[in-house]
Amino acid sequence: MSAPGKTASLPLFRQGAVFWSTYGFPLVFVVIVIVFAISSPRFLTPANALLILLQASVTAIAAVGATMVFLGGRIDISQGAIMALSAAVCASLYATLGVPEVIAMALGVLSGAAIGFLNGFFSEIARIPAFIVTLAAMFVVRGAVLMALGGQSVLLPPDGAPILRMLGNGRIVGVVPVVIVVAIVLFAVFGFVLRRTTWGVYLYAVGSSAESAERAGIRARRIRITAYTLAGALSAFAGLVLLGRLGAAPSELGTGQEFFIITAVVLGGVSVYGGKGKLWRSFMGAAFITMLANGLVMMNVSAYFQQIVVGVALLIALLLDRIGAEDTAQ
Repeated sequence: MSAPGKTASLPLFRQGAVFWSTYGFPLVFVVIVIVFAISSPRFLTPANALLILLQASVTAIAAVGATMVFLGGRIDISQGAIMALSAAVCASLYATLGVPEVIAMALGVLSGAAIGFLNGFFSEIARIPAFIVTLAAMFVVRGAVLMALGGQSVLLPPDGAPILRMLGNGRIVGVVPVVIVVAIVLFAVFGFVLRRTTWGVYLYAVGSSAESAERAGIRARRIRITAYTLAGALSAFAGLVLLGRLGAAPSELGTGQEFFIITAVVLGGVSVYGGKGKLWRSFMGAAFITMLANGLVMMNVSAYFQQIVVGVALLIALLLDRIGAEDTAQ
């Protein structure tokens, strides 16, 4: 007798998942802002808002690339290691070998794009599961950086690297951090690419059904390799932002950052099964994680509890994503 009741309740649960995917996260975002604003008068000050956006910017920049990989139906957990690689390459070339700053930065970004390309190649051409490929890349790249730097840091010259320092710590009109503007521009550009270009439309199609996309003449493997390459380049650029902010390239730079990036993308509503999601919501996801940490600190909540909150939120988002995916399949 319990089966009918269970069957009747399931569509309602799925309706909740659909509601979450459309309205849930923005509503939760607003509710959390209200709660923190009531708890601490300092939370809604312009200075604190800029601080949250500044701290979220690195995660947000890398989340642009992660979003594209997810939309294509794949995953990438090598972002943190790529950040360390690009920072190490750029700092070593500039500070140690005297390579011009712009060229050193370009080679840093290219090093990340190369790792992204290899991730795509081994995932799509060699047909190794994407999780395993990017996990291996994370270990190999991180180990290579640690070996090359001997576990130490490469320092930028105190009076040098003006572009990197402007990117990491510069402010427009002495108020708005440069990196916030850069992050917003990147989201706008790639948002246009995803929604208004043939490649973007194909990426969504590949993520929804690679087989159907192939039958329609879309080269799914090429699309996914391109997404991985762009993700590598964007993670590398995020690493340069950190380099400019810190004034140094520590060998452990970006450690664990990949998990915050993935959490931001998933909380924003981008499906881990591909083909569904909006880029601007990944920006909200990055801001949400940073805002959560910021607000809980103001409430004197333990940092350990903050990790629990983020982990529970991620599990809930994944559960609802799974239910939504099953509903779509039916």
